[in-house]
Amino acid sequence: LQKQAEDNNATAQYQLAEIFFSGEGAPQNFVAAIQWAGKAAEQKEPRALYRLAAMLHQGDGVQRNMAQAGAMFQESFKGLRELAKKGDPDAMGKLGTIFTTGVTASPNLEEGLKWIRKSAEAGWPKAQYDLAGHLLFGRGVSPDKNEAVLWMTRAAEGGHASARYNLGAANAHADG
Repeated sequence: LQKQAEDNNATAQYQLAEIFFSGEGAPQNFVAAIQWAGKAAEQKEPRALYRLAAMLHQGDGVQRNMAQAGAMFQESFKGLRELAKKGDPDAMGKLGTIFTTGVTASPNLEEGLKWIRKSAEAGWPKAQYDLAGHLLFGRGVSPDKNEAVLWMTRAAEGGHASARYNLGAANAHADG
């Protein structure tokens, strides 16, 4: 993957950025995540634009910059929508997050949850985790603890670290 990224393959650069961002597959390294996402973003890779925007929005490894993050989320939107319509579960989940959080316009929970659910059903662990959160806390849907635990379990089985932690904590406290 690193060889492909070094050969200027935008998809490989984005995937490497995600590995460094999440710390799954390599030690977490926000500097490397920004570097690789930046290279992919220069080639207009929409998922990389989203990753950079999210890092700027949260202040992960960079100075928080809401204005720049908003512009990058907006720039990523069209490409994410195109990838999502082609069935890319990562793009579906990111598109859903843009809609539910309202980082580019007013939040649209119905549209966002539609995309998050599609991504979750396609097996994307991050979307499964996000869907579980919406179901657990009743954000945009009726609360359903049982369905939330199902999706959290799928996310954990898919390797999502926070889902594993949350399930462990719930089991330790006999909650759910």
